Amino acid sequence: MNTATELCFEPDDVDARLSQLKLTREPFDKAARESFAAFAACTSNHPPTFPGTAAWAEANRSLRDSLAVVR
Repeated sequence: MNTATELCFEPDDVDARLSQLKLTREPFDKAARESFAAFAACTSNHPPTFPGTAAWAEANRSLRDSLAVVR
């Protein structure tokens, strides 16, 4: 089995690969924005590890909301 991984860094390459997967950049950009907003909304009164957890949770929720297949 070939386990080689192709990494795409150039915007045109990223868009081409996402297009092959029938995806666009928007859900990932949106998830990143929402993840950062959750992280930034935390204060020094939150538990020390919570900002990372909040960011992770919002990124996951955003991607699930955007990419879920309705059956």
